[in-house]
This record gives sequence, C-alpha cells and structure tokens, in this order.
Amino acid sequence: MPCGVPCYRAVSHTYTRIIIIYPASLAVGSVSTKDTICYCHRRVTVVVHTGTCTICHSDYIARENAVSKIQRRVFTAYTAATIIRIVTGKNAICHISRTIKAIHTTTHGTIDNSYATGSASGDNYIGGLVGGNKSGIIFNCYSTGNVIGANDVGGLVGYNSRSTVSKCYSTGNVSGTGWEIGGLVGENYKGTVSASFWDIETSGCTTSAGGTGLLTDQMQMQITFTDAGWDFNTPIWKMCEFPVYPKLWWQLCPLPAPVLQPEPEVTLGTSNTISWDPIAGDIEYYAECAEDANFASIVYNSDWIPETSCEFSGLELGKRYWYSVKARNAAGTESGWSNVEFSLQCSLSDAVDIVLNKECVKNENLKNVLLNKIYEALEMIDEVLYKDALNKLQNDILQKTNGCAQTGVPDKNDWIITCEEQGKVYPLVIETIEHVKGLME
Repeated sequence: MPCGVPCYRAVSHTYTRIIIIYPASLAVGSVSTKDTICYCHRRVTVVVHTGTCTICHSDYIARENAVSKIQRRVFTAYTAATIIRIVTGKNAICHISRTIKAIHTTTHGTIDNSYATGSASGDNYIGGLVGGNKSGIIFNCYSTGNVIGANDVGGLVGYNSRSTVSKCYSTGNVSGTGWEIGGLVGENYKGTVSASFWDIETSGCTTSAGGTGLLTDQMQMQITFTDAGWDFNTPIWKMCEFPVYPKLWWQLCPLPAPVLQPEPEVTLGTSNTISWDPIAGDIEYYAECAEDANFASIVYNSDWIPETSCEFSGLELGKRYWYSVKARNAAGTESGWSNVEFSLQCSLSDAVDIVLNKECVKNENLKNVLLNKIYEALEMIDEVLYKDALNKLQNDILQKTNGCAQTGVPDKNDWIITCEEQGKVYPLVIETIEHVKGLME
C-alpha cells in the first residue's frame, strides 16, 4: 500500500511496516501534520512533525548506521510530536547515530501512556525509552529493557534537558563506560523528575539524576505508586496480579465482556431497547441484533457508541430476535461478546396470549374474553381513536389485571387470580397505555 493512501486498521504483511502520522506531502524521512494513520512499506527514517501518534509502532530493528531485518516495534519521534501509547519491542535500539533514531530525541514533544521492552545500546544519550528529552514531557511511561552506552545513559531517559518526566519507572539493567549513568535518568539539565522510580536491584544502579530508587519488592507493590499519586482508578495504570510491576491499563489487563441485562419473553411493538452494565474507563460498546442464536443473520448493529443502551427499530411482529454486545477501550482493545438475550416482538394481544396461563384465569373462557377486549383496544388505536382506546385500556382491561400491583394480592375484580400471572400481563398493559398517551400528545 503506498504511503499516500490513508487507511485505518493494521494488517499483516511480509514487508517492513511503519505506522506514521499523515498526510500532506510525504517525503521519505519526514511526515507532515494531522493524525490519519497510514502504513508505509519502506525502509525510511520516520520523523514526526507536530502531529499526534496514537498506539504507534513500526516493525524495524535498527543497528548503528543501518536498518537490519524486520523485527518488532521501534519508533522514531522528533520535533513537537505528541506520542500516545507507543510500544517498542524486542531489541529496539534507542540511539542509532543520526540516521536512524528509535525515539532518540523528543523536542517540545509529549510521550504519554507508552512503554518499551527492548534493549537499547549506542554511545551517547541512550535511554530505555528516550535517548534525549529536550523541552519535552514524558509521563505515564515505563521501560524494562537493558541499556548500554558511554555517556548520558539512563534506564528511561539518557539526557533530560529542561523537560518533565512524571509517573514513570524503569527496571532494565543500565551500564555505561563514561559519565552521567543513572538508573532512571542519566543526566538532568534544568529538568523535573517527579513521582518516578527505578529498580535498584535489576538496574544495578543505586544513583540517578532523577527519581527514586527502590527494591524490587517495593516496585511490585501498588501502594508504592498510589502514594506517589499514580492513577489506578480511572484507570491509567493496572496491576492485574501480584507481585508484578505496574502495567498500562490498555496493555495487558483483559477487558471484561459487558453483561447484557435480561430480556423479557415478549416485547411489544416493532422496536426494542437493550441495556447492559457499564465497564469502568473510557469505553465504547457495539451491540448486534440477529434473527438467530448463532448470529449468522445479523439484521442491525449499533456501531461503536458510548451509551450503555441501544434501541433497535424496524423489527417485525411475530419474530424473535437475539442480542449481544461487546466493549472496546480507548486503546482499541476489544472484549469478548456478552451473554446472549432474546425476545419475541409481538402485539399486546399476542403477548398476553403467549404469557398468560389459562389455568390462572377465573375460568378458561375469560382468557378469550380478555383477549377480545385487547383486540378492540388495538383496533381503536389503528383507527386513531386514541381516547376510546385509552378508556378501554385503563377502565376495563387494566381493572382485571392490577389487584396485585395495587394491594399485593388479587382483588375481586381481577380475572387473573395469581400475582405471578398478573406480573406478566400488567406491565404489558401499562406499556400500551403509555404508548397511547404518547400518541395523543
């Protein structure tokens, strides 16, 4: 796929793939502003100018002065770029001279909700996540790879100049042959490092130009981070099990499937509103309506919506429909499908005929009489005699089904003699009454 064609979903290729900010004119080695996602099957140095990268990665492994075989997830960021949820993977190299940079330098840029796991090596300005951070911001990030260099070498950032690092940590081994070697930050020039940590056992470093060094046990306790103001509630961070280091909420913790609320046996009319329990966080939902339990024949879907309910209209009377819903978080991670619920769409008369047990009526004939009264009310609605239909429903039909709703037991006017059966019919009558009132407005 040429870089000039925008697209939106990652697919598998045997070629090198880089996810980049696009479009405007695209030259090899640079990308203009805006934030459409494009996939470029080229061996290029990607430089992001003033754009926003979201959940970005490329498939490069890089060595000094060269691009090597395809591996996993290295990204280049430079000059006022905002980078959100970057993943760098195995053997990512964070400083590759001046030709290839894998998050080598950020200038007036922001890196947020991102992590790196690959090893980083080079000469100067070497960091597990970022080599040089110049007037930039790095927050809610971490790195776990080993870092090897000469000067200005850090587990997270090699050189932090007039920049901010906040709520970050690193755990990789850090070693250097020259000066300014730190467990979290190598050199910090007029920068700020706050609420950030490194593991002094795994890093082999007891000093850093910023941050707090802790033992492994302390680094794997949630209270260590919550006491420093880290967000485990919204959430930004998660610890799915113990003992572990914190992970970003979108990264590893599985997104639970929504729980679809029970559907009644029958639903009146040609529409149905389904609801489900909300999931914490920035979540969207996708609901489907099908004509079969296996969802082989899907008739409607909701698209991705933030609400926890969805109304499906245009359903056919006398037909049963099945429903399910799934969730998606801001990182694009989808849950499994919820439980499946179903309901039969029908008219009031058909609904009462289905749910009402004739043995629970004063005599068997009264069920047919009640159904005839309902037919009469429905014909009045069809003929736009809403006032007459409302009178029939409220003062005739309802009076034979509402004793339990009013007093807790059937009364002498009730034709339905058990509260269980009244509980099936009464809500249907009330729903029809409300529908007629709406037609009269």
